[in-house]
Amino acid sequence: MKELENDRDFHATELKRKQRSLIPLNIVVVIIALVAAVSLLFAPVISVDGEALSEVVSEMVEDQTTEDDESSVDTTTVTNAVIRSLGSHLSFSSVGLLEFALADNQIDYVTEIAASALEEETDTLIIEVGIPVVTQAIKESNPDIEVPEIENPQAILDKFTELTTAEPEQVDEVIDNVADEIQTQIGTDLVTDSVRDEIVSTIRNAYDETVANTDDGSFSLEACICIIASQYLDLDSLNLSDAGNSVSAANYNTVATADNGSYGGNTDSGSKTVYTSYNDLMSSLLNSSSNETIAEINNVLETAAPIILGVAIAIMAIAALWAILALFAFVHIFTKNKRFTMWYVKIFGFIPCMLFGVLPMAASLIVSLIASEAVATIASFLSIITTMTWISGACYIVLWLISIFWAFPIKRKIRKEQAILNRMA
Repeated sequence: MKELENDRDFHATELKRKQRSLIPLNIVVVIIALVAAVSLLFAPVISVDGEALSEVVSEMVEDQTTEDDESSVDTTTVTNAVIRSLGSHLSFSSVGLLEFALADNQIDYVTEIAASALEEETDTLIIEVGIPVVTQAIKESNPDIEVPEIENPQAILDKFTELTTAEPEQVDEVIDNVADEIQTQIGTDLVTDSVRDEIVSTIRNAYDETVANTDDGSFSLEACICIIASQYLDLDSLNLSDAGNSVSAANYNTVATADNGSYGGNTDSGSKTVYTSYNDLMSSLLNSSSNETIAEINNVLETAAPIILGVAIAIMAIAALWAILALFAFVHIFTKNKRFTMWYVKIFGFIPCMLFGVLPMAASLIVSLIASEAVATIASFLSIITTMTWISGACYIVLWLISIFWAFPIKRKIRKEQAILNRMA
């Protein structure tokens, strides 16, 4: 009898020891499950690679572009800058997808995102679009000379930005400083006094037009860009299918040096409506009834909203399963029985990574093998889509590895000890 009691004590002690050996495993599972849950809720489920998107769109624009004067700044320069600016902000977490699907107006939601992206990328737009236009203007004055690349565009931008805080009596001095910086970096042999005067005149007219069309008579980089874009792109009659049109520096200068009042702040001035904010500018573009492509996008967004809602809810539900697993693993650290089940995560946990990571990548590889121009375009767009659901996918794989090589051997020994104690009872 005493031996039986000793055996029972031995196996009871052994059972407790095996249970305690699950504590490190539980801690690891808590960490893994929390990382997966948080990533599915807040990390981008769908993202767009801005650089890759700009390359795809550039190829499409170049295919449609007709031969033009070599001195022109083709649409690719402008398109690349805008697409990169927007693309770097086009990422949606499951929470973001839910907000989009539940928005009263999906177009307005996209407009806000686009406007916010452009606002954050204002400096980039000026450097990547405005400065190349200036260098093209110089090249037109010196067609036989190669204009060197500006090595420090930020210095020019910093001086130009001073216009936003300059008093009226300081404006001419600031503009002179901008022109001097351009002349210094490119060289006086290319930027002669006459070319410098043209630069000064262009900047001054752009400043005057901006001040004339803003409600409070102030100057801002956002208003300046939007006013020029309003004339430059002619949004009232914009059609994206005409992407092949090129933009010359002379046209840009014509816009900037237009007579006062030709813009008409946020109103219909003559034949064109002018906008002074990114939100109004993007809203006009996305709601343009004259643009069939935009109309199709609008319809797609409205049709996709219920589907996106379902996807967002499904992803958040799977995130909830990971959170439940983390909770169970944490609670069982302090209980007598430290085992817990994780089958629900093993069944559903792979779905987000499969849908947004594996399948798009596989589809891109498959369609790239098909010799078709239309299919090649699809493959190009698939290649620009990225996702962070790989995080939950990695957590899913690690969970399986832990379950097979760590948890299962310990649990098997626990069940064995428990069975012995049950027989002794």
